[in-house]
Amino acid sequence: MCHYTGAFAAGAAVTDLAPAAVAADTVDEAAAESLRTVLRTSLEIIAKAYEEYGPPSPPPHAHTDDCAASSEVPGSACAASAGLDNEADLALSLSFNGGKDCTVLLALIGAVRWLAAAPRDRAGCEGEAGVGGMPSVTAIGEVNSWHSAQARHARWHAAYLKTRNPFPVVEQFIETAVVWSGIELEAVPMASREEGGMKATLERLLNGHHALKAMFMGTRRGDPYSDHLEAFTATDDGWPALMRVFPLLHWSYKHVWDFLRLFRVPYCELYDDGYTSLGDVHNTLRNPHLLSDSDSEAYLPAYALTDDSQERSGR
Repeated sequence: MCHYTGAFAAGAAVTDLAPAAVAADTVDEAAAESLRTVLRTSLEIIAKAYEEYGPPSPPPHAHTDDCAASSEVPGSACAASAGLDNEADLALSLSFNGGKDCTVLLALIGAVRWLAAAPRDRAGCEGEAGVGGMPSVTAIGEVNSWHSAQARHARWHAAYLKTRNPFPVVEQFIETAVVWSGIELEAVPMASREEGGMKATLERLLNGHHALKAMFMGTRRGDPYSDHLEAFTATDDGWPALMRVFPLLHWSYKHVWDFLRLFRVPYCELYDDGYTSLGDVHNTLRNPHLLSDSDSEAYLPAYALTDDSQERSGR
């Protein structure tokens, strides 16, 4: 039997993560070591959030008797985690809008949830295990297989705070991410400035989910208005009460792209066409710093940008 245990303790498995084993030509060893360092911290933050706000015990339907015997379900999918059985299960969510940062979080949270299965429950049905019980880099990279299979057994909540004019290609990527990640995505239309903006949008979300206590967000230290943030930062006085969890605060722009490329995580195709920061169709352009020297109409991919300070030059 393979089942969820509710124990989101990262421990040594996190500190043993070694991503340099895959796609060695993507980053050099110094970059790989830097990525290992930020990954350790991020995974520990995610694990701590689940320990603090996650479901205290598995719902009855989170058990699966036949996953080890099924040839259709990759081993990693056997670590089925708590599904959205009732409102009590929805204490912790993810803010997901298809951008590069929250896509990193999508993969990292999936890895921590995989770790939540006790070793005895993974035995015989885990496929490839990594160092110290962490999913191998292959398991993380092949998200299309192990996440989609997991989705058949359990769902986890994510909120899409939807702008009024999103890029159609971003919407298409989000639909794809729902399939391979196992998220139960809830679209919440963004309130206009006249309607109250982000504050009103969060009120809409929390009015429908009274048990929601915390939300993962992909903010990094270089983003606007992020200087005062800590890994766990409650909303300001006068705002809907919510603990905001920022596992990527300490990441650089380069860390994001090293991770996505090293682990071969799918991302929105706009990033391959000169876009480095995505908003909506009315406030987002290709980054002028990625204009090709050899072709005045061609743009380099987002990961080719070397100056982090120019990340939002297309906004």
